[in-house]
This record gives sequence, C-alpha cells and structure tokens, in this order.
Amino acid sequence: LTGPYHPGLNPGGEGDTVSDGVNFCDWLQQPVTAVAEAPGPRVERLPTGTFARGMLELGGSAGAVLLDITGRRVADLAPGLNDIRHLAPGVYFIHSLLDSRHSSLVSKVVVTR
Repeated sequence: LTGPYHPGLNPGGEGDTVSDGVNFCDWLQQPVTAVAEAPGPRVERLPTGTFARGMLELGGSAGAVLLDITGRRVADLAPGLNDIRHLAPGVYFIHSLLDSRHSSLVSKVVVTR
C-alpha cells in the first residue's frame, strides 16, 4: 500500500525499487475491497457457423476488418464480394464498427479450401 521504493520521491515505499526512468504515481492509499471493470464498447455477435471458400460476401454499407485467431488484422473488407483465396484455412473474425459510440459487430467465419 505504500507504493514502490524510490530514494527521493517515495523513501517510505515498501514495494519494488524503481529508478528515475519509471513514472509512478497514484498508488493505493487503502486496501482494495472490490474491482469493477470499466464499461467497454458494446459488442454484438452474429450466429456462428459461417463458412467461406474463395470469396467472402460482406453485407451492409460499411467496411470491416478481418482478424485472424490471434486478433491480428489480415484484411480490410469492403461491402460486397471480397477475395480471400490468399488466406490459410482456419478461423477468422469479422469486426465492424456499427456507430460513432464505438458499438461493434463481431462474427466468426471459418475459411475452408
């Protein structure tokens, strides 16, 4: 509860020793009794079980991003047909922004050969 130890900035700190290159502040003044996660963006999920081979058709009027299983961006998707023949077979996720309040739509797609 006393924060990190720093000889000049926090000599009473009982935590790890930190150097001048560490930016630390606002450590706890009392024990934590509960933790609440900050509200994040609203995410909707489409029904699973979508399979694609060669081409992926994206409905709607806005584009989306295709992410691999690790969350890395592998393609930008445009409305209409998108060529996905260059992708390895596997599980991917389509992520599209629904509105300016950061609501998003996520759906799973399995790319097959």
